[in-house]
Amino acid sequence: MDKVVESEYREQFVSARTLLWMGWRPSRIAEHLDISPQLINAWRKRFKWDDAPPMERVESSLESRMIQLIFKDPKEGKDYKEIDLLGRQFERLARVHKYEETGRELYIGAGDREHD
Repeated sequence: MDKVVESEYREQFVSARTLLWMGWRPSRIAEHLDISPQLINAWRKRFKWDDAPPMERVESSLESRMIQLIFKDPKEGKDYKEIDLLGRQFERLARVHKYEETGRELYIGAGDREHD
């Protein structure tokens, strides 16, 4: 699969998932993206979109919006502000994931002491 086709396929996949999580019906998503409803339902089942935890849904929405803004041309000042805001949200989510893994928000190296 060449890079252009792969990129378009991923874009449709992410768009379909995001629209589904926004409450759109598969038939409307298919019509909007000009793909088959069977493909959307196959993705939905194979990748267990209905079982996705809320945090994954939020991250996907942030990713979709960030991609839209990055590829928007020309950008306005408000677009740069939103890109900055979304970037900060990604940083916060990274801290949440770190906390889930370690029980700590920050990494404490071997030479560092944890304060009480």
